[in-house]
Amino acid sequence: MGTGAASPGILVSMLRPATRFVLSMGACAAALAGCGPRPERRPIEMEPIGTIDPSKLPPKPTKDEGGTSESPTPAASTASSDPPPGDSKASECTSAKFDNLYMALTNKACEFDAKGERPADVKNDLEVKLSPSTSQIVPGGRVDLVVSYRNKGSKPLPLFFALDPVPRFDVESTDAKGRPAGAPPGKPPKKPSRAPTRVIAKIVLAPGGTAKMKTGWNASNHRWATEQVKGEVPETGYPRVPTTSLAKGIYTVRVTTPLVLVQEGADRELSAPKVSIEVAE
Repeated sequence: MGTGAASPGILVSMLRPATRFVLSMGACAAALAGCGPRPERRPIEMEPIGTIDPSKLPPKPTKDEGGTSESPTPAASTASSDPPPGDSKASECTSAKFDNLYMALTNKACEFDAKGERPADVKNDLEVKLSPSTSQIVPGGRVDLVVSYRNKGSKPLPLFFALDPVPRFDVESTDAKGRPAGAPPGKPPKKPSRAPTRVIAKIVLAPGGTAKMKTGWNASNHRWATEQVKGEVPETGYPRVPTTSLAKGIYTVRVTTPLVLVQEGADRELSAPKVSIEVAE
């Protein structure tokens, strides 16, 4: 018997009956698939780029007889009317701390039209205090004074100050008998020739915030310093210079401030705070 390759018929006959059955079934399935009817092809529906089916667009707003649109009116904006956080005017005139009140009040951004404003009852919210650097001074010595405003309330507190044309914080003193002490005799020798201009400045103190103004008091008698006035009277008032020392005793020192539009009593505890200072050796 030769050693040539076996024919396909001989190889099939050599396979087991079960294997021949599986192969026969696979051949039949392939024949059926190739001979059966093919499914109908459907064209792909495509729309040109940049076009929209009009049926998918929202309906256009119609107009009534008056020509106005019947579409709903956009809702009004709910944005706050308060100045934005970056608003320079708000940041310059609203603060929890004014260490130099004079600079804030002379800032043009803080000028305010107070027409229609009425004096407010702020006694429960505003604390005004006059603090001396010392409660005892030698005759002829000087005491530094600080007028402080503090918001004791839980809401921002607006404060109004009159400028003429700058804020005036005038220091006065009286002796134990209530007589004026240390002031120059008589009235200033010259009055300002300019027309009075009353401007209102407004600041807003945050809850717990403070505003401070520094000034001072000399335990001395004074005279009008006419030599210092060469033309117009200074905006801060007619200058004065110390002369002789005050006598020993206890003096009441009061600072008349430009705070306005507040309700207060005859003692002016808010607009003219006071403190006692002893003059002693």
